[in-house]
Amino acid sequence: MRAQAASGRVAMAVLLAAPERSRAHAPPWRVVLVDDTEDLRFILRRLLHAAGSFKVEAEADNGAAAIDVARRVQPDLLLLDLLMPVMDGWQALPEIRRASPETKIVVVSGQDKRVMESRALSLGASAYIEKGMASSDIIATLRRVMAG
Repeated sequence: MRAQAASGRVAMAVLLAAPERSRAHAPPWRVVLVDDTEDLRFILRRLLHAAGSFKVEAEADNGAAAIDVARRVQPDLLLLDLLMPVMDGWQALPEIRRASPETKIVVVSGQDKRVMESRALSLGASAYIEKGMASSDIIATLRRVMAG
């Protein structure tokens, strides 16, 4: 009986002393997809679902809607297109950063990475993915962003 009580106290002490894991580091990561092309959101949603580490919580089709969704959902990860109607990703990126400061933002764009990546990173993006990149490279990039 004493051994059981001591064992219970040790287990409780371990639980209380264990550091709390941040939501951003515990898969499945909560994701918001932002792109004005419904087909691309569908492809990304399927890709993330198949990867198993990501759960799409919401979607938006323009930058203004993305800001509202990010504020409401506070996702771990937000995938953001740059060229969209109403408000583009360039305008939305710093606003999303303010609305959801813990969210990691990855730009997913058809614009040339060599030209646009540094601007996206300077506005608060964690990474830049070119549309058309191999699925395995997309998932590897997203996992690297979430691990870092």
